[in-house]
Amino acid sequence: KMEGMASGSGSGSMRVGARVQIDTPEGGDKGSVRYVGPVKGAKNPVYVGIEFDQKKPRGHDGTVKGNQYFKCTKGFGSYMHPKRVLAGMSFVDGLNIRYGAKPDPDQA
Repeated sequence: KMEGMASGSGSGSMRVGARVQIDTPEGGDKGSVRYVGPVKGAKNPVYVGIEFDQKKPRGHDGTVKGNQYFKCTKGFGSYMHPKRVLAGMSFVDGLNIRYGAKPDPDQA
């Protein structure tokens, strides 16, 4: 199991366990990052493995071509290019912004 981070089109970087949303015209599906790294046989060097909150028609259990990169309930997993994944703000960052320890990046 590889755990790491990757930059997406959202704010900051994604880490295993982070809550994310997929950038789609429909508004995006939400889920949690379960894997960040290479996927054997895929064309891009890094993918984000996501366990979605709701079952997807083409979802899986974290396994691709016999290689399991993370585990989740069958139908809830998918791998996305990092540019399509919008990372959310961490709880600690939210507290720091709310109580003045960090400036709000949207207000700068």
